[in-house]
Amino acid sequence: MSRMSVLIITLFVLVSCSLRTWPVEASDTVSHLTVYDAGIGEFLEERTVELQSGINTIEWRSLMPKAYLTTIRVIAENADVIRQYVTHDGVEIRNEKSPVLHIVIQNKGASGARRIQIDYLAPDLDWRNDYSLVLDPTSGGAPPTSATLDSWVTINNKT
Repeated sequence: MSRMSVLIITLFVLVSCSLRTWPVEASDTVSHLTVYDAGIGEFLEERTVELQSGINTIEWRSLMPKAYLTTIRVIAENADVIRQYVTHDGVEIRNEKSPVLHIVIQNKGASGARRIQIDYLAPDLDWRNDYSLVLDPTSGGAPPTSATLDSWVTINNKT
């Protein structure tokens, strides 16, 4: 995949993700989506969360419904992830409860804001890229020396 394709997909996903509101109160939310040719997407979400000193439990309610639960990876800044497990007690969508990730974290320092990152894979995402190359006109029938390249990316989300 060309760098232009990656850039366009990344920009599209960042704009799309910025329109969603997250149920957990957090600031500085960062979301990334990578769509692979095999119909699998890698979701990465990072938030700033207020942690108390010691043990904390966080409910992460923005997992994709078909997430591959065995691929979930949690990283916490200056804290240890003690336990993570998923329940299906979230909002009901199409007669299925949405997954909720429960994270138990041991904060090593004083109370305060910490960055928490979640990364996982989910199926049923694919993409298609279309290109259009328009050669710039020249005078006197000379061969073109420049062109304009346009690219469109379509992401199909069946999750």
